Amino acid sequence: MKRKLSSIIAVIMLIGLFIPMTQQLFGYISIHGLDGVVAPTKKKNQLSWWDRSAQDYIENYLKDSLSLKPPCVRLKNQFEFTFFDKINSQDIYEHNGIFYRYSYYTYNEKNCFVGMDKIQKQVNQLKALQQQINKDSVPIYVIITPSKLHQYRAQLPWFNKTSSQQTNYIQYKRSLLKAGINVLDVDEWFMRDQDKFVAPTLSKGGVHWTLYGGALAMDSLVKRIRKEKGIDFQTVNMKISKNYQLYAEDMDAVNLSNLMYPPKDERLRLIHFPTPQISKRRIRPVVISDSFFHVIDWTPLHDQIFEPETPFYYYFNSRKQHNQNAETPVDHNQVRKDIQESDCIIIITDIQNLEQFGFGFIEKYCN
Repeated sequence: MKRKLSSIIAVIMLIGLFIPMTQQLFGYISIHGLDGVVAPTKKKNQLSWWDRSAQDYIENYLKDSLSLKPPCVRLKNQFEFTFFDKINSQDIYEHNGIFYRYSYYTYNEKNCFVGMDKIQKQVNQLKALQQQINKDSVPIYVIITPSKLHQYRAQLPWFNKTSSQQTNYIQYKRSLLKAGINVLDVDEWFMRDQDKFVAPTLSKGGVHWTLYGGALAMDSLVKRIRKEKGIDFQTVNMKISKNYQLYAEDMDAVNLSNLMYPPKDERLRLIHFPTPQISKRRIRPVVISDSFFHVIDWTPLHDQIFEPETPFYYYFNSRKQHNQNAETPVDHNQVRKDIQESDCIIIITDIQNLEQFGFGFIEKYCN
């Protein structure tokens, strides 16, 4: 009996080793990889068998490379989230079913106020640039994107809320408008009209505006530019699914949490952008933005309303064009050339990123 039991255990162990090995080699089961950035296995300059550094490196490399790692990680994350409300993803938090991304858990706008001196200096520099390049030919538009600090205020912890007037959002907006800079406050608009929209503009599980929210914002921007410049630019043409259909990036905060059973926001709808029957001129702006512009850049929405050569300065650290995959470093002469060939300048900023308003463009270029 003991011999038979030992044989059964040995067979089970062999199968347990054989299944991951064959999955690694042949990939007969489709496994979705982990979302976000996973830290690579660090390799020392000198590996030795004597101090176990070589063994440890090989062991960690094999564990990180194992094709069954993603479901194992998701199972562990799900267990800790379900029983301990713990999320194993950097800067992602959850409260009352709302997933959000802050640099730290107790983030509050009033604690991040940069001060009126910095705000006024930047606004004055931006105003001087607007006067230099002529507002009628190349206007500057600042888009303030929606924030869960405001959209989901009622569901967030008390320490994330503030009623202070000394916040970057309030003071930057006030100073920009006073200086005559065009501001499209999408955050205020989406809060005011959220009951009129057919789908969420900011999902419960997302970091950025949804594709629907981004399309609404771009449509409003294009219509405003078309009216002010007197040019019949192509506006947004979209079709919305009637029932729940998920565009994965609408739940990017949930995706980054890498859960086995990620929660859903069944209010979400899938958006399609059909080719317009009558082709009109598309806008060619200079876009300076954080990752909110990726919602437009990664989808057919960009092809519909923007020229493919539109330069996108990501955090003003790199330059990319929609029709090219390569990113290039920011070059001062290229910035000047892009502005001269553009219809307008668009600065897109999340409320948290107002701490670095302009992402260095104002300091590096406006001087």
